[in-house]
This record gives sequence, structure tokens and C-alpha cells, in this order.
Amino acid sequence: MPGEDPLLVPSDRGSTVLHRGIALYPAADPRGAARERARAVRLAPRTLVYVPSVGLGYGLAELLDRLPENSAVLCVETSDTLMRLAVAAGLPHDERLRVVCTREAEEAARAARSLGIGRFRRVVAAPLCAGYRLDAGLYAELRRALEAVVRSHWQDAATLIAMGSLWVRNLFENLVLLPSSRDFSCLASDAPLVVVGAGPSLEKSITVLRQARDGFLLAAADTALPRLLEESLRPDIVVALEGQVANLQDFLPSAGADTALACELTAHPDTARLFPQRRFFFSSRFAPLTLFDRLTRAGLLPCPFPPLGSVGVAAVRAGLQITSGEVFVTGLDFSYPGSCTHARGTPHHLAALRAARRVQGVDQQVVQSLWARRPIRDRDKQGRPVATDLVLRTYRDGLRMESACEAGRLWDLGQSGLDLGIRRIDEEQFVQRIRAAGAATPRLTVRGTPGPAAGGVAAFLEGELRLLDRGLARITELLALAAAGGSGAEADREADREMLAAIDYAVVHFPDGRQPGTVSQSLLARTRVAALYYRQRLQRLRNAVSPPMS
Repeated sequence: MPGEDPLLVPSDRGSTVLHRGIALYPAADPRGAARERARAVRLAPRTLVYVPSVGLGYGLAELLDRLPENSAVLCVETSDTLMRLAVAAGLPHDERLRVVCTREAEEAARAARSLGIGRFRRVVAAPLCAGYRLDAGLYAELRRALEAVVRSHWQDAATLIAMGSLWVRNLFENLVLLPSSRDFSCLASDAPLVVVGAGPSLEKSITVLRQARDGFLLAAADTALPRLLEESLRPDIVVALEGQVANLQDFLPSAGADTALACELTAHPDTARLFPQRRFFFSSRFAPLTLFDRLTRAGLLPCPFPPLGSVGVAAVRAGLQITSGEVFVTGLDFSYPGSCTHARGTPHHLAALRAARRVQGVDQQVVQSLWARRPIRDRDKQGRPVATDLVLRTYRDGLRMESACEAGRLWDLGQSGLDLGIRRIDEEQFVQRIRAAGAATPRLTVRGTPGPAAGGVAAFLEGELRLLDRGLARITELLALAAAGGSGAEADREADREMLAAIDYAVVHFPDGRQPGTVSQSLLARTRVAALYYRQRLQRLRNAVSPPMS
């Protein structure tokens, strides 16, 4: 019966447990059955072995004995009662094993991270008992969450290799703009706010947005800006994350002097320069760099945002932080409804039109684009199949996490795309809620003090130059020792590790740049080249913000 207590049934070959009509182990040989299951698991190095339901712990010791290098076992139990039985029966003690009792995906993910998520390349499920059948749906969800954590780690690592150096360069360039800018936290309002992305669902929302435009603030992802301006829907604020120069095409139609820019500190500096009067910076820690700690101590790190990756998700975060009123979203599809990637009139769509040829139309280009993204199938808001990809689905999951604590004032106005996990609203209800809010002239209030003084930025850059000089001197010494065949050729002393940690932004884009342990001569040589490069750039920026005395 549901809710009944589990019944422990002992035998001379171990005990089994009867619970809600399910026997966790075969009565004839409980221990032997679990050991056979453990021996049957196909294992490879760098594997996180996920054991759904701990049962009585049978088979865990055998699984640990077979565990390859850089692997670990994470056992998740969703029942407090069964967990108590397992603890009483006795569980193995091993640093490669974590046993957690939870029904929350995030807690399971934290347990996986505590094992060192960078060690794992894959997740392998190893059910050692039938306990997973008591909560099959949740155990499957927890497995998907663990797979997402591992996948996200390696996606982030690959992104850091490709983009880390660019983000650091942009960060230093944007520091010089801080004195003539403001912190994003200075923006506030109590009016309703609509967040617009560049997804296909934006097209169906244009009419209702125009109908109710005088009753809400409009926040746009940068990629949605051209289409909105084409429809005479001028945003109150545009959100920009992109570090590459390519996204400047989003701003080719001028947004106007009344539009504010919410800009990530690592975005391309030319984006911020397009808004000299109304730019507001926020920042996210894309890597655990000591540079961010020094910026915080100097009072130069703008309003913190989590590293969200998607400009659409960042725009929702910005909207929720700006207003105390309701927030509506559209154009955030995170999928390809009808095989469309973006709304018409957005830069991506316009680029496809410009590239169209007699023998290769826009449709063929869309198909090629989707094929390159390796689409997968999922369900849309109506339960119908829709194409998406792992990255977009990860962004959708990020939006769900961001909006979880704000569900009471967040609405989904979009009619297509993946389920965002927030309440949906139709166009008629949207207009009614906007009019009921009574914000006849919604305003974006700017409060707080101006940005930091130029002298503070110059002093910070001067301090960074001193760190680089000390690091370069020691690296040069270590490389000279190595060339002469002397001892101490590797930076294995604590002082040397601290020195390299101080200039970690110089190596953040190296695959081996943040691995623990001794530092190779190869890494030292590459670090020296990168440090010299940053030294040159920082000298130029220091002189720009505080010209040297003649």
C-alpha cells in the first residue's frame, strides 16, 4: 500500500526489502544479485557512475573495486526511510563514493561537483537494486540533471578556451569606460516590463506589443533590436553580452538617445561606445579568476550577474532586477519552430537573405544551419515535436533556474518554442494586465551615484602592471634555469604558484592553464608571451585613462 513502511526480510545470503509491492533484491540471493549487477556494469576511465537508490548498499564495494582511474560513484536515494535502512546496514567508506538522500536535482548536482566534476567525461547508470522502480520518473530526471552538469562543464571549458582571452581583453578595455558609465543596479522601475528575444515567436507578438506599447517598459536582447526598430517599437533598454565584433551589426539602426544599454563587462567595447550617455554595466565571473577579487576590492566590479551565456536569459534577469512589477517574455524559443532559427528582420535572417543565390535559397541555408547545430527533438509548449539543440536546451534550463524564485510575476507571452517552465499568458490577458497596472507613462529611473573616478581605474591598472612585472621577472628566471639545466625549472614552490595565480587571466584560455599541480616549462613559456601582451595593452589603457606627465 502507498505510504507503508519498508519490510526488511533477512536470509542467510543477505536481506531484501519489500516496499510498496516491490522487492529490492531477489529473495534467494540478495547480495549475490547485487554483486552480479555491479560486475556487469560497463566502465571506462573518467566516468561518474550513477547508482539510483542505495537499497542496502549491496554491490557498492564491488563497484568501487572495479572503478577505473578518475572515476567515482554517486548513489542517490530519494526515500528517507530506505536511507536509514542502508545506513543501519552499513555503507562502504571511500573517497570515491558519495551517497546522498535528496529529491532535488541541484543537490545531486552539488554532490557530483564535490567529487570533482572536471574528472568526468560521461555518466553511466548502474542500478544495483530495484529501488529505482519506486520513483522511476524522479531517478530518470536526476540522471538527466547529472548528465547536464557534466556536459555543461565541458561546454564551458571549450568556450573558455575559445573566448577566454577575448573576454579578458574586453574587460580591461571596458574598465576605461566605467568613469563615464553607471552601474546596472542604478536602474529601477515599478512598471510592467516586456523582455523580447529574437526567436520566431517574436513575429506573432509584434501586433499586441504595438497595441499596448504605452503601458510597459521594453527590454530587448541586442539581436532583436533591428526588427523592433523596423516595427517602430523602440526599446527602453537593450541588453548586450557578445564579446565579438560581429554583433555590432545588431546596432546598425541607431537605437536612439533615449535607449539605455545594459552591457556585460566582457562585451565588445565598441558596443558600449555606441551609447555614450546611457550605458550601464553588469558583470559575471566567467572563470574563478583572482582578477575579479581585486576588482571587487577596488570597487570597480559592476553589478554581479551569474554567467548565463544567453543574451535572452540575461535580458530576463535584467528585467526582473529592474522592475518590481510583472515581467513578460516573448521571442525566447530556444528551439527551431517550423525550422526557423530567428524572427524575420533580425540580423541572422537578413544575412541569410543577402547570401541567397539562384541555386541556394534561404530555405537551403536554414537546413544547412540546423544540420551544423546537430539538432535534437524535444516537445514544445503544446506538446508537439520541435527541433532544438543541447546548447539551446541548456539555456532554457538556465532560464528556468533564474525564474524559479520569481514565478509569481513572470509570464510567457510567446506562442512557440520550448516550455520555459513559467506561466503562459495569451494576448488578450496580456493587454488586460498591462492596462490594469495603470502605468500610463512608464519610466526607467536612474538612481545612485555616477561611475568610479578615472583615478581609481588608473590606480588599478597600475597595480596590475606591477603584478605582471613581478610575474614576468620570475617566469624569465625559471625559464633561464631550465635552459641551463639547473634545478627548480618547474614552478613547484608555493610562492611561484601564488605568483601565477595573481596573473591567472593570462592563462585562462590555455587548456592546461588552471590544472592543479606543478607548472610545466611549456606553460611558463606561453604564460610569458601572454603576460607581455597584456602588459603592453594595460600600459596603453593606463595612459588613456590617466595620461603620463610630460
